[in-house]
Amino acid sequence: MRQLRFFLQEPKLQGKSLDKPMPIHLCNSLSFFNFPSQLLQSRLPQTRISEQPISNPSFPITKPSKIQSVFPNPPLLKRTHVPFSSTDDRIDEISKPHELELLGKPSPILVETSPPAAEEEVQEPPKPEIDEALAPFLKFFKPTEFSEAEEEEVEAAMEEGGLGLIEEEKELKEEVKVEYYEPKPGDFVVGVVVSGNENRLDVNVGADFLGTMLTKEVLPLYDEEMSYLLCDLGKDAEEFLVPGKIGIVKEEEALSGERVQGRPVVETGTVIFAEVLGRTLSGRPLLSTRRLFRRVAWHRVRQIKQLNEPIEVRISEWNTGGLLTRIEGLRAFLPKAELMGRVNTFTDLKENVGRRLSVMISRIDEAKNDLIISEREAWEMLHLQEGTLLEGIVCKIFPFGAQVRIGETNRSGLLHISNITRSRVSSVGDLLAVDEKVKVLVVKSIFPDKISLSIADLESEPGLFLSNKEKVFSEAEEMAKRYRRKLPVVFATRKLDPFPAETLPFDDESRLYSNWKWFKFERDGQALLSLIAAANIASPSSILPTWNPSHPTPCSWQGITCSPQNRVISLSLPNIFLNITSLPPQLSSLSSLQLLNLSSSNVSGTIPPSFGLLSSLRLLDLSSNTLRGPIPPQLGALSALEFLFLNSNHLSGQIPAQLANLSSLQVLCLQDNLLNGSIPSQFGSLVSLQQLRIGGNPFLTGRIPNQFGLLINLTTFGAAATGLSGPIPPTFGNLINLQTLALYDTEISGSIPPELGLCSELRSLYLHLNKITGLIPPELGRLQKLTSLFLWGNSIEGGIPIELSNCSLMVVLDISTNRISGEIPSELGRLAVLEQLHLSDNLLTGPIPWQLSNCTSLTTVQLDKNLLSGSIPWQIGDLKFLQSFFLWGNSISGTIPASFGNCTELYALDLSKNKLTGSIPEELFSLKKLSKLLLLGNALSGALPSNVSICQSLVRLRLGENQLSGQIPKEIGQLQNLVFLDLYTNHFSETLPVELANITVLELLDVHNNHITGEIPPQLGELINLEQLDLSHNSFSGEIPLSFGNFSYLDKLILNNNLLTGSIPESIKNLQKLTLLDLSSNSMSGPLPPEIGYITSLTISLDLSSNGFTGEIPESMTEYGYTMNITEKSDVYSYGVVLLQILTGRSAVEPQVGDGLHIVEWVKKKMGSFEPAINVLDSKLQGLPDQMVQEMLQTLGISMFCVNSSPAERPTMKEVVALLMEVKSSPEEWGKTSQPLIKPGRQS
Repeated sequence: MRQLRFFLQEPKLQGKSLDKPMPIHLCNSLSFFNFPSQLLQSRLPQTRISEQPISNPSFPITKPSKIQSVFPNPPLLKRTHVPFSSTDDRIDEISKPHELELLGKPSPILVETSPPAAEEEVQEPPKPEIDEALAPFLKFFKPTEFSEAEEEEVEAAMEEGGLGLIEEEKELKEEVKVEYYEPKPGDFVVGVVVSGNENRLDVNVGADFLGTMLTKEVLPLYDEEMSYLLCDLGKDAEEFLVPGKIGIVKEEEALSGERVQGRPVVETGTVIFAEVLGRTLSGRPLLSTRRLFRRVAWHRVRQIKQLNEPIEVRISEWNTGGLLTRIEGLRAFLPKAELMGRVNTFTDLKENVGRRLSVMISRIDEAKNDLIISEREAWEMLHLQEGTLLEGIVCKIFPFGAQVRIGETNRSGLLHISNITRSRVSSVGDLLAVDEKVKVLVVKSIFPDKISLSIADLESEPGLFLSNKEKVFSEAEEMAKRYRRKLPVVFATRKLDPFPAETLPFDDESRLYSNWKWFKFERDGQALLSLIAAANIASPSSILPTWNPSHPTPCSWQGITCSPQNRVISLSLPNIFLNITSLPPQLSSLSSLQLLNLSSSNVSGTIPPSFGLLSSLRLLDLSSNTLRGPIPPQLGALSALEFLFLNSNHLSGQIPAQLANLSSLQVLCLQDNLLNGSIPSQFGSLVSLQQLRIGGNPFLTGRIPNQFGLLINLTTFGAAATGLSGPIPPTFGNLINLQTLALYDTEISGSIPPELGLCSELRSLYLHLNKITGLIPPELGRLQKLTSLFLWGNSIEGGIPIELSNCSLMVVLDISTNRISGEIPSELGRLAVLEQLHLSDNLLTGPIPWQLSNCTSLTTVQLDKNLLSGSIPWQIGDLKFLQSFFLWGNSISGTIPASFGNCTELYALDLSKNKLTGSIPEELFSLKKLSKLLLLGNALSGALPSNVSICQSLVRLRLGENQLSGQIPKEIGQLQNLVFLDLYTNHFSETLPVELANITVLELLDVHNNHITGEIPPQLGELINLEQLDLSHNSFSGEIPLSFGNFSYLDKLILNNNLLTGSIPESIKNLQKLTLLDLSSNSMSGPLPPEIGYITSLTISLDLSSNGFTGEIPESMTEYGYTMNITEKSDVYSYGVVLLQILTGRSAVEPQVGDGLHIVEWVKKKMGSFEPAINVLDSKLQGLPDQMVQEMLQTLGISMFCVNSSPAERPTMKEVVALLMEVKSSPEEWGKTSQPLIKPGRQS
């Protein structure tokens, strides 16, 4: 009796927990983990209730350790404080425990009376004096308050020995009128044990007399219930923990001891929850915890019945009429007529003992102690839903159909002749036979109490059952799924039974307990300590050192704010590594809590539905954690909630429509989760809402509700990176306070509603990466506060509205990658604060308006991939803050303005693929920050200025496909940051400067198709970072330098069509990353070095043709067969090799690749064997979900297509992209992605 720890295993209601649809929380302001434990007792030192948090639906099994007393050998009746209990079965030392107080009431009179029952006839030992016995409890009563002057008078009187004032004080006390609690039979009360013996307890409930509770009424169980509920966690925990069962943890110390004469079975100071039975003859209230316990159990049972869901029970007994079990500790009867299995003998009944069955509660009568359950009703609910596929046996055949017995049950249904097949049936007996096994589909019956079955709905084609029964039954699962998909969505499958009128108000202690106003609890500290208990950290004190259980209140703890009444109103612990695996539901007892912030605290598990009881909560922030599961609809009960942050977690399921009940809500952030379904249209009622962010939920689908136009206080709406579709509601024009509209990277279609021009406060409009069509509404020009307009990546047509120039605060305008046509309006020059202008990849024509130079804040101008003509306005040089200017892929003519030299912030200039003429202005190379200069594909002439060396910031210098002439200036060798040097297809002559060898970071050197003469400088071998070297189509003479063997990173070496002589140097063997080698059309001679056969990385091309080589070809070279010329599909082969390396986890050049084969040959050998194709994949990939593995195997096939030994058989890169796009994942396999707000800069 001294230690009974209760737990509740929540009933398993077909995937639902009981507390989800209808939470039960007895004494929600107390910190106990479940109401059965609260009803027993709130333990004091030496005896306590375990407060281990119980995760729902599983229960962590821990073996209880021996309880140690905090105060050894404590004197009787000296314990008046309720201590905190740690969750690891240790009781912490407590110097100033929290108190439970009786408010404003003098001590009740302890009346010595004759015992009310035979158990009290045992002679009691002498008791302490009344004053001595009640002295420890005086603090439970409100003391008389004196002024400072009155206190001084009392002290003076005591010092002088005067007793007059004391006598007056006694008279004053006698005149005080005291209001006592008046107990009535049936009342629920809370009390404190103040004394007692082995037979009874004296309990203070705030009445005029102490209450009496017999020992047998303390234990809330009958003897026969005790054996059912008692659990030894060390032995039979797994067997015992049946969903839906209340239990008691067995502890030998608590159960093995005999009653000690004179000692109460419950320690003094214990908080007791009980029911008033009446009064004794002496007037003392008679109390019973047992009765209250059973009232609670009956209430739970009524609640389960009202929920109308099946629960799981374990059969414990049988009798001639049926089976017996326990639900909430109450005896339940399952009549044999309500069993699904056939019962022919008593043995059939007996064999059910120990089985677990799904049942429904069919009848409850607390007065008669009747609790009747039915397996049949549960089975019908679970298995007779329309669209359920069943197996059965034909019992009888009728002219109009057949009777089919379902499985091994005693239930049968009718398979009507019209539901056997979709073809004509002349006789049922021709198709079916008695005792034949069939698969049938439950379909809607015109008779509510009949089971209607169908085989016809399982046919993939009409009449298939006549010709091929086996195929019909083999396809039954898939056809059943198709049938269910066609069923209409039903949001409420049945109406819940009304809850009994006598429902107990477990969510309101002041109503539940008749004497509640006589008590107050210091319980917030205990609820907070449950957070520490749930933290999976070795030393909680190191994380929260101020959280000391011995403090009288938690108000001084880190992250805690209290009210003047010492109630916790704020719990804020953001960015602290709490490592909580499950949020404790005890936090829901913080009834005064207004702010709860656990963001970025490494919290996992689910959100407790009991958080819906935090009725004072104004802010809930659980963002940036790893919470999973659904958003509890119970949060919709938080009527005071103003801010809800659940973003950046792993939450799934649909957004609860109940959140629309949060009438005070101002901010709702649900972005970056895994939510699915559609946005509840009921959110249109949240008229106080200012921010709604639901983006980053890729499975969120459906349309944006038109009702959102009612959210007139909305300032931010974000739904980017979702699956939302349909048009933007024109009702958004009503959102006069809207500042940010983020709807990018979705399936939004239709045109941009002109009504958005009415959103006068709009500052940021992000509609990029959608399927928007139509024109840009001129009405957007009314948005005087608009700073960012992103429309890129759509299919918008028409011209750029001149009205956009009225958006005087525009900073970023991006309408690229659309079908915009017409000219660039010169009026855009009025946008004085414009910083970024993105118009690329459209159909724009005409000249570049010089008025853009008036946009003096411009940093980025992207006009590439259009049809622009004319010259580059010299006024562009007035843009002092210009950083990047992209104009490639147009028809711009004229010269490059020297005024670009005034753009001192310029770092990227790309004028490629135009019709520019003239020379390259020397002023360009005076730009200290210029890192990319791309002038490819023009008609530029003249020499490359020697002052190029001044531009030390250059990383890419690409001047190919022009008409530049003269010698390549040796000053280029001073560009120490140059990575790419493209000078191909020009008219450069003379020798290649030796100084190029000084550019040690150079990765690409391409001077092919020029008129360069002389020998190849051997110093080039110092360019150890070189990856591609193309000197082809020049007039180089002499031999290939031996130093080329230093190119350990070289991927392509192209020297064809020169005047090279000599042999291939042996150092060629060092180029182990070389994929392409072309030495054709030279004058080289000598034997082929055998070392060339060991360059296993040569996977694209090896061309040695049109030379004077002699001798034999190394056998290794013929094995690979690399004798073809370079083709346009060479890079496809290289791409295929890269795919193989990724999929197999192997390298193409590592010797450990199987049998020393190149990766292409190794994969071919593997796939040609009898091994499963999955064995080719990297072992780390083989354990992924089947869907992903199948996609990787498809990609493997594409890669093998790319590395076909015949170039003619290889696909083009465009075809490869199309093939890869067909390898699509289902939405369930998608990972969470985030799209950049501004698209990344183009790579050239």
